[in-house]
Amino acid sequence: MLSENLFALLLSFEKSDWTRCNTYVSSRYRDGTKEKRLFDLIYKKRTNLRHKSLSRVVLLSRFFPDQNKPAFNNLLARLRKTIEDFVVQSELFGKEYTWERSMMLAKYYKRKGLSNLFLSEAKDQLRHLDTISAHDLSLSLKRFQSNYEIAFSEARLDDKMSLLNLTKNSALSHSREMIALIETELFNQEKLFGKKGESEQNKTTLLVYLEYLKKLVVDHDHASYLYLKRAFIDDDLGIEGDLAQISLTYMINFVRDN
Repeated sequence: MLSENLFALLLSFEKSDWTRCNTYVSSRYRDGTKEKRLFDLIYKKRTNLRHKSLSRVVLLSRFFPDQNKPAFNNLLARLRKTIEDFVVQSELFGKEYTWERSMMLAKYYKRKGLSNLFLSEAKDQLRHLDTISAHDLSLSLKRFQSNYEIAFSEARLDDKMSLLNLTKNSALSHSREMIALIETELFNQEKLFGKKGESEQNKTTLLVYLEYLKKLVVDHDHASYLYLKRAFIDDDLGIEGDLAQISLTYMINFVRDN
């Protein structure tokens, strides 16, 4: 059988996925290349991926006799990566709008100094997020990151501030919601803090940290700013990822506004 991961991925394909994947692989590899030959063999048996002709023994002996096992495993890995690239492209471009695609564009415009294009894309992001009625941690983090990219862009100050002011109340509301959601997700340490098996003491300390962060976001509290800054410098809690970005952004905003 093919590698377990590649096999599982291909089993998830519907008829339309196979057709588009065939076109994608053909655009990446010329006829006659090992990757294209292997995919063509798989494509012919796509309705029965457990066919004996797709066993490693048969593939190696009949179709790739010049490959030893390590080389053939590398071939499978390269083909799997190509098919995963196809899946990513389909997810990004197969829908009318995705926040992930928009964020990639916005970051490109920002890096290249294309202020007008960046602001236009950022505005589209916020408008799209505001049409979504669901409230969850993932949505709040997306909304926050969109505002974060605007705040720290090199776009013209007047345009940037008008866009930020336009979403200020919404951003504050979602920041409160986001912190509350983080509190409820506190015990999912791997996802939020990159840690496993936090001690009860550390969990309690993290809850205190979140309370101070909430006060900084909502009340612009100076004591909360000092506590968070000290926690960041000492790094006792190992704050990282989304929570680190949120904390640092509001601390910077506090210093800028005061």
